[in-house]
Amino acid sequence: MYRKKFILFITILLLNTNAISTELSIKCYLKNNVNQNNESRSFTKVIDIDTKKITSQKGIKFDKIVHYGENEIIFNNDIYENYSVYDTTYNLWSIFSKRSISLYKCLSKKTSN
Repeated sequence: MYRKKFILFITILLLNTNAISTELSIKCYLKNNVNQNNESRSFTKVIDIDTKKITSQKGIKFDKIVHYGENEIIFNNDIYENYSVYDTTYNLWSIFSKRSISLYKCLSKKTSN
């Protein structure tokens, strides 16, 4: 009886992909600030990979995903008037504003929610 319930549970879990969402958690640390402006030393973003939307932001806020590609994610930030690119291959985050370029080294992991 226990075995049948276990098999049924696994089958339902595998067939119902909507029940499992995958998130990408990114934590970044300032590596190089070309013009030494007052950028945040670290920040965290959590992105729902299925919907391609940011679900949580700490540190640098107000980013919106403009493009979600295979090797990069491009963000726009209307509040701080900048845009940024996250390179998923090398875990580097670059923030481009009118007067500066800030580079961050990131740690990322995918989690099931």
